[in-house]
Amino acid sequence: MKALRLAAITLILAACQPATPLAQNPTPTIRLQDAHALWGHAAPTYRVQAVESDLKPYGTVSLLDTSNNVVATGTTDGSGNFNLNPFVSWTPTSGAVYALELTKRFESNNEGSLLRMRTLVSWSGTQWASISGTTASASGGSGVLINSGTTAIAAIQSLRALTASNMLGSLDPNSGTFTPGSTGIAATDFTTVKGMVGSDLAADLDPVRAITWSVPDGTYLNRLENKNGNLLFDLKDAPTLPGTNPTPIRTKYGTGYAVASSSAGLYLGQFGSWGTAGGDFEEPMDIAKDRYGNLYITNFLNNRVDKFDPNGNFMTSFGTYGTGNGQFNQVTSVAVDPQGNLWVVDYSNHRVQKLDPNGNFLMGIGEGTVWTSGPPPTPAAGSADSWFSYPHYTKVDRSGNIWVSDASNFRIQEFAPNGTFIRGIGNGTTWTGAAPAPAPGSGNAYFGSAPMGAPVGFDFDAQGNLWVCDRSNNRVEKFDSSGNFLVAYGSAGSGNGQFNANDAIAIDGAGNLWVSDYYGQRIEKFDPSFNYLGQISSAGATGSAPGTFNVPRGLNFDSNGNLLAADWSNHRVQRFAPATTTLNYNSSGHFNLPTGTVEAWIRPSWSGTTSGTYRFFQAFIASGSVGDGLSIYKTGSNVAADFWPHTTGAGATSLLADMSSWTPYTDHHVAVTWDGGNRVSLYVDGGLMATRAAGGQIQVLASTLAVGSDGSSLQANAIIESCRVYDYAKSLTEIRRDYGMVEQY
Repeated sequence: MKALRLAAITLILAACQPATPLAQNPTPTIRLQDAHALWGHAAPTYRVQAVESDLKPYGTVSLLDTSNNVVATGTTDGSGNFNLNPFVSWTPTSGAVYALELTKRFESNNEGSLLRMRTLVSWSGTQWASISGTTASASGGSGVLINSGTTAIAAIQSLRALTASNMLGSLDPNSGTFTPGSTGIAATDFTTVKGMVGSDLAADLDPVRAITWSVPDGTYLNRLENKNGNLLFDLKDAPTLPGTNPTPIRTKYGTGYAVASSSAGLYLGQFGSWGTAGGDFEEPMDIAKDRYGNLYITNFLNNRVDKFDPNGNFMTSFGTYGTGNGQFNQVTSVAVDPQGNLWVVDYSNHRVQKLDPNGNFLMGIGEGTVWTSGPPPTPAAGSADSWFSYPHYTKVDRSGNIWVSDASNFRIQEFAPNGTFIRGIGNGTTWTGAAPAPAPGSGNAYFGSAPMGAPVGFDFDAQGNLWVCDRSNNRVEKFDSSGNFLVAYGSAGSGNGQFNANDAIAIDGAGNLWVSDYYGQRIEKFDPSFNYLGQISSAGATGSAPGTFNVPRGLNFDSNGNLLAADWSNHRVQRFAPATTTLNYNSSGHFNLPTGTVEAWIRPSWSGTTSGTYRFFQAFIASGSVGDGLSIYKTGSNVAADFWPHTTGAGATSLLADMSSWTPYTDHHVAVTWDGGNRVSLYVDGGLMATRAAGGQIQVLASTLAVGSDGSSLQANAIIESCRVYDYAKSLTEIRRDYGMVEQY
């Protein structure tokens, strides 16, 4: 039905010419209710797209401010008239340009597709100006128009970041004639995009989302065209073969993974340096994250908690030196509860303080008591319940309870949100009543007795189990949610899975455990069964270069799943994309294809002129003299795609594209296609770079797919932000749409 409708509309559009203006004027009493009244008409006063008639009755009209927030809303009447009046508590800023948007769901086919049309408006101080004129006239005209022409202009302005004020008055409200003027929009562009808007509406597509701008060749694209085949493999959904358990990260192109040759993390940057000013550190120790992705870093010797935005830009600090409420004597750890409150470990004052999101004191726990106001108890260490002796780390569990590692008492204590003691774990036991005397030892759940003290860092897995760094015994202990000991891993040493005073632990979205090795100067990665998966930096190699450490301590993950590490004696926080050496997948159902497309978004850690070979993708089988496969990789300063045809003894067909301009940590789109004959093509960043005939018919065969590597030794050293395999050869238009992130149906 939709296809027939679209064909009919296409014929209508070809035959239609601007017609006599249709006068649709709200009455003066509506316009004059308020000096700020914004009134007008939705769908055309000149009839170009017949489908717009479906939009007239009872659509929702919203005024969006410069931050895209709705500040006023109303509905159209049966003729398409609307009036946003009065504006209650919001006053427009003179000269600012706002978006006026009509939304409606098609009723004719009951599919519920959300459609949007737009215009741009600006308040002069006395009247509204728009793309289609002003509301100044007391008689005649039709106020502010919202139609395919205004939507086209608003879309072009947004896509190309043109000056919005230059769009005003560019469309004649009576004839529909577009006058380019200083808009930066060519008349041909307007005509093209206006046609796309009409086509999108005819196909029940939202034109605001459907149209995009292709930067490489300066063209507008539309997602109207249907796909010609099937998606067989998508990186974000496919399970890897056993043994890698990669950590997913969130990218702008979807769920992705980092693949590196020798490190469990690709360095992404750092923030902080030694000092006392805002954003400076003196021995940062722990990291917490709130629901908005903001980061809280404990600044040990500066006696405060520093707040940063998700990108590591300093925002504010909480705390000063002292013993009063809201003051600290060396801050070791911070956690954020479900309400956004901060729980801060006040190390040398032997207590934990609760602060609201603005840093105001709410509660204290320590010295055997809980207080919410008045002066706190005199700082003192103790071993009874609700006492501490140099507490180290804190976490809030899924129930909102607060856990604190009470290192010098060789235990962990759990508290309710109101500060009431719940349980203790350590000294060889778990308890809910009176605390046993500290009993240092080397047995399970004793947590050791070396001069440094233990336990220290800990975290909870998805099943609610507690994993604890038993630093003095160089191991990690696992407990169930009731505090019962389950198992211990690790030993002293510098080998894989060994520790030299492990300090903190963080568990990622795949259930992998990341452990900071205090004197080992590295971070080790383990799967949920504690099988070693890799490390960041080298054992015992103290350093200050990116990716090295001088006493790594607290760990956490940012909102995108990247690892954050507090680098204590380097006075900084480093960020890493959690990496794996391989991403291998079963090829069943994905390959043995006579036609196909492989495309990926790639964010390399290297420049295009860096020497070496880095594989992005490989699917290959060699049997005797027959090689069937596809490999996409960097070689020299080129992207290369090698095809091996399904022909005995035939050599590989190689396609090359220059990549010398690539810089580290920039996003690039690479796609390769092969058709039903022997034509192969390579695309980079939405452009066709190379195409040629192969030595024989292409039919890629593979036992496994290796994404970001060749399956063994040649890794991408990059973030693979997205990777997909299709069972048909995509056209240049489709590749451009994918590069422009325009979803197709």
